[in-house]
Amino acid sequence: YRGNSGSAFLCDIGFSYEENQYGEKMGEFYDIRSKNRIYLAELTIKHDIDTFYYSLAPRYRWGTWTEYSITAGTYWSFNDGSYLELSLSPISEDLKEIDWRSSINLSLVF
Repeated sequence: YRGNSGSAFLCDIGFSYEENQYGEKMGEFYDIRSKNRIYLAELTIKHDIDTFYYSLAPRYRWGTWTEYSITAGTYWSFNDGSYLELSLSPISEDLKEIDWRSSINLSLVF
């Protein structure tokens, strides 16, 4: 968050790869029982206008399993350091059963 006046726009594109291996020690060696490979592509868009900003961040995971998610959020700063932050994040593996997650943060400075 920028503390000064004015406005800004941010667009960030990301890609990551993760691999996990689970195994059992058999003498001096390990017998790998399972391996997970996950790829993640994401885009973050944020618009900052004076003491307010909103953001949108869709994500797509694929590999061993698939997951779709998007985070939408707002932030408003007031009274020299106090702020209110809201976010909503639907997450789904198949776009049919959606797990809705939300958060509200209020910070007050006296």
